[in-house]
Amino acid sequence: MNHYQSVYGLMEVFCFYTSNSKSGGGTMNKIAIGLGTLLMLISLNVEAFSLHLTPIGDGPGTSFRWMDIADNLYANNYQATYTYQTATVIVAYNSTATEFFGTLTATGLKPNFAYQMKLVGDPSSVWTNEQLGYAGRWWRVQPNPGNTTDADYANNKNNPNYIFQGYLLFDFFITDDQGNATIDFTADSSFHVLWATSDSTGNGTGHRNRGSNDGPVRYDDFIASSSKNPYAYATDYGSAHVGVYAEWEPGRVLPGQLILSNGTYNCQFILTEESFHQSGLGGSWAGAMGADILFTIEQTTDLDNDGIPDIADNCPNKPNSLKLGTCSATSDKPGINCTSDADCAVGCSTKGMCSMNQEDADADGVGDVCDNCPDNCNVEQLDADGDGIGDLCDPTPECGGCSQPQCEEDCGINELCKVNCQSEFDRCMAVCEDENYPCDPVYRDNCVFGYQYCIWDCEL
Repeated sequence: MNHYQSVYGLMEVFCFYTSNSKSGGGTMNKIAIGLGTLLMLISLNVEAFSLHLTPIGDGPGTSFRWMDIADNLYANNYQATYTYQTATVIVAYNSTATEFFGTLTATGLKPNFAYQMKLVGDPSSVWTNEQLGYAGRWWRVQPNPGNTTDADYANNKNNPNYIFQGYLLFDFFITDDQGNATIDFTADSSFHVLWATSDSTGNGTGHRNRGSNDGPVRYDDFIASSSKNPYAYATDYGSAHVGVYAEWEPGRVLPGQLILSNGTYNCQFILTEESFHQSGLGGSWAGAMGADILFTIEQTTDLDNDGIPDIADNCPNKPNSLKLGTCSATSDKPGINCTSDADCAVGCSTKGMCSMNQEDADADGVGDVCDNCPDNCNVEQLDADGDGIGDLCDPTPECGGCSQPQCEEDCGINELCKVNCQSEFDRCMAVCEDENYPCDPVYRDNCVFGYQYCIWDCEL
């Protein structure tokens, strides 16, 4: 077993449900897409590809799951004879786009079953591996295989005795009673694990209430019965009502806000069985199907090279992301680039803070490392005397007096809401300003309508 096969079978991984169409049941569920996400769904003029997934986990000892999402056991004969060799999974996607998105079509998978969708890096393709790891999670292949942290990777990535694999859990889907599914996906979220809601049918260990930052609950109603699928079921279990949601990966961006960095990604597209933290016949996150994939993300510029495109960066001229940060003003080395707090301190000093998470203490939309009043909400960043300290926090601002310019006022909640609406509108319309990729008039109208509704919400 190579290190790819081992990581497929052991990673606890989850994804974010955006939309799902059950070809057998004929139902469709969708969540609303915000303007920020809408912006990223505009495709460039590139070639479309179809990726055919193949089985990756049929070897001896693979801990497959042999029950559906309601914990109903499959028939003994099904457990003994089913193989992913009989399934067909095709992923349609654009080779180059503003974001990785496409459509997955599957037949012959396990019925009424949850599958994770993820991108898995190759340690030998360092750039792709790091992009996926810093956006999602890290798997330490050796020594002591298991999920690990950004810090472990940063401290040991150059140690030849260590091998790390980055992976991103971005979506999931549930099959119908014949094991079929069609789903449109977008890699714009980073998740940790899947759970069934407390009110779901079943008595497994993976039931709990959804957290405020988690993905939306998707309820699935089905009948597990030999009359529906005589191959998979020997017992008529009756009706089931199951709610499934994806848990947000702590420390990563919130659902729907992930933007992959520009570049060409050389990785694998993998389907993993969801085991809901069970064992035995409940499985253990077995790898199901996968294939190598190559795609390119092509967005607007990233002036500070921190992996966050300028259109989404609250400090486009100073890095402040998990990939690259800037030492805070209170550090021993303020203003320099950093990848850890230690880079910002002198010797054993404790005065070292590397801003690496788009920190914005005053919530004015301007990141702390480039905010001229980091503790006071000042969207306009006015600085009448040009000393680098904003009017709002400058003890001698040289504004507000006779014959002097007006000082900037502190943002009110209502006004800040409107500023954020404007910022989101500007990001949406940025696509239309690119002469190389003129946008569709309908898209432009959606930007305008979204802005109007946003403003109305602020005034409520």
